[in-house]
Amino acid sequence: MKSNNGTVGWRTAWILLLSLTLLVALVPGAPVTLADGGDFSVNFAAAGPFTYSHNTSMYSAPPPPAAWPGGGAWNDGDSKGEGADIREELEGGSFQCKDTVSYLAKIDVDAGAIPLTQTIVLQFAFLLDTTGQTGAGLVSTAWGGDPDSSGGYTNAAINYGYVQGGDGGVDTTGDPSDPKLDSGINDDRQTIALGDTESGGSVATVVDQYFRDKQGDREGDPAFDGGLFQDLSELVVVIQVDDLEPGETVILRIDTRIECKPGSDPTGNLQAKYESGYVIEEDGVPTYDAIGSGAQTIPFKQIGQLQFNTNYGILKDCQEEVVVEPGDSFSFVLTVYNDGPIAATSLQVTDPLPSVVAYDSVVTDKDVYCGLDGCCSYDPGTHTVTCNLDLLTLDSGTITNNP
Repeated sequence: MKSNNGTVGWRTAWILLLSLTLLVALVPGAPVTLADGGDFSVNFAAAGPFTYSHNTSMYSAPPPPAAWPGGGAWNDGDSKGEGADIREELEGGSFQCKDTVSYLAKIDVDAGAIPLTQTIVLQFAFLLDTTGQTGAGLVSTAWGGDPDSSGGYTNAAINYGYVQGGDGGVDTTGDPSDPKLDSGINDDRQTIALGDTESGGSVATVVDQYFRDKQGDREGDPAFDGGLFQDLSELVVVIQVDDLEPGETVILRIDTRIECKPGSDPTGNLQAKYESGYVIEEDGVPTYDAIGSGAQTIPFKQIGQLQFNTNYGILKDCQEEVVVEPGDSFSFVLTVYNDGPIAATSLQVTDPLPSVVAYDSVVTDKDVYCGLDGCCSYDPGTHTVTCNLDLLTLDSGTITNNP
């Protein structure tokens, strides 16, 4: 550009630059923010469904028995075939209601990043209802049962130690199914060469979690109109990861649980999504910069193939051991149980009575849920007691017959 006298305006530009430099110099010791979200890359995937027990918990310990649960491992990021380490999509036929579904986020710090210890936050979202007919959602592993509240915090941790699906470290037993190290991790705590030193390393902390409705309102807001089994509602989980240094790679594991609506027939998909990330701290100094990795979605398809299994049965026994004479009254108890993984609905129990006894009455306990007409009825024509149970939760209920 040119000034009014026709000369190039370099002097004006230089004066402005000098003024900025002096302003910084006037505050001795002021922290200079060097945050660069470009130092980080985040890749999000589902743990391979055949690499871990779906009844999972986080742990870091010496090599446990093969039966100990894990949650998958990133390893080299193989995504092909049934035994793949990670998946870019899941299918309902690989899971059943109440199963744990683990997701993994690979966090890489550029080797040329500023030589500081950095802290980041990452935000994830999980659908609370299927995209077709309602009936299944992804909740936190500690969800307490309130359909309007996210409940207990989601299980999230760096995938240190021996985990099912790991392919690195020392084979201590010779059993290929035993947990091993996640070879995708390379930081100041764990490497394949040195193993898990259990010293230092990053810590993952859930710093926020809530249900979000399709308008974007969160639980607790006056306008919130979402929750479990509500269209396009989501579980949002915000996780902080600290102690990230140049050249390191850590694997973050996030566990969710499939919750099913009794009596439903869900169709369509669920999904998990990495939404965004930010650098928030460098060597203890607050800062802020967005991480460049874009949103990544992992579809959970064909939910109609999800296994809606119940495991119920009946036990019959005398209420007490007595010697019965003709004309005496006595009771026996039918215990109807359900070991899950989901509640059983529309059960019918029939009990034909022996011809040598007469029917007196029948009662049910508080754990048996019935229709408006009551649970049980007696048919004198067939000498049979019939009980219709609308709902049997993951517990047991008793029916006491007094013939």
